[in-house]
Amino acid sequence: MISTGTEAEAIEQAAVAARSERAGVLKVTVPLPIGVHIVAPVLPRFRERYPKLPSTCASATSSSI
Repeated sequence: MISTGTEAEAIEQAAVAARSERAGVLKVTVPLPIGVHIVAPVLPRFRERYPKLPSTCASATSSSI
């Protein structure tokens, strides 16, 4: 299992890599615990960096992802 810090860094690196491409919509669907503990904490910073890029986060069961 990857630590929360490492996963947050991976999300941050993906955001940095996408910096030159500010088009489209970020849609994230994850199991509720991952959304609450990993995605939700970094989403505000992502939105600050990319205020024109719409983003949504939804929770789902693993069978529907």
